[in-house]
Parts: sequence; C-alpha cells; structure tokens
Amino acid sequence: MLVSGGGAFHPIFIEQIKLHLPQWQIIIPDEKTILFKEAIIFALLGALRWFELPTVLPGITGATKAHASGCVY
Repeated sequence: MLVSGGGAFHPIFIEQIKLHLPQWQIIIPDEKTILFKEAIIFALLGALRWFELPTVLPGITGATKAHASGCVY
C-alpha cells in the first residue's frame, strides 16, 4: 500500500495500518512526493468543483448520491 497525503506523516495512523494489515507492504514515499501528490489532488478537486462535477462519489465515500462538495468564493 502506498501511503501519501497528511496521513503518511501520522505515526499512529501508520502503526494502526500495519497492525491491522500485517500481510501488506506499507510504502511511505519521501516528503516531497507526499506533498506534491496532495497538492495535485487538491488542485483536481478544486477544478472539479469549479466545473460542478462530482467530487464525492457514493462507491468510494458511501454518500447517498454523487455531488460536488465545497464552495467557490
């Protein structure tokens, strides 16, 4: 499992993943890669919201319907 984003910096979160998924190899990339990936994802979410495309998908989040979350100011 490739862990990135803010969770990759959280030692208790990583410890719990390893505890509950001992058969999985956990890969945490270098800090620059983690931050770059998170910036790209948030830029994508912002673009999707700007064009009123779904950013919340039921199959991933468990939401009742797909929708664009957040506000544009």
